[in-house]
Amino acid sequence: MALQGLSSITDWLITNNQPNNYDEVARDWLIALVVIAAAWALVAFAFKWLIKSQAKLPKNKIWGRTKTIVYILVVTVLLGITVSIVYKSSLDFIFIVGLPGLFKGIFVAAVVYIILMLIFHLFGDSRRDVYY
Repeated sequence: MALQGLSSITDWLITNNQPNNYDEVARDWLIALVVIAAAWALVAFAFKWLIKSQAKLPKNKIWGRTKTIVYILVVTVLLGITVSIVYKSSLDFIFIVGLPGLFKGIFVAAVVYIILMLIFHLFGDSRRDVYY
């Protein structure tokens, strides 16, 4: 069941299914999106933790919901740029994924990134930044 769902996602992400290796390229594209999203989530959360740990006043260690959401959205733009660079770096991605697949890929990576950031904010002092 999970493999069928994964197959439908990879089919949705590509534009050209004529080449023989289109399923392999689609799978590689999905893996690249998840890895990029996870890497950006880890980097963004670590950077936020570093900024908060260097704050002198206790009130500066707690970010408001708006500041946290803006921070997440700014990193989402960086994530989109990274996905575009990875897309441009492979001819397979350009010819099989296509431009609509790039935009779908940015969307999928952003959703994965935002979900991971919300999960990371469930633990520790960062919980107050989003959930209170």
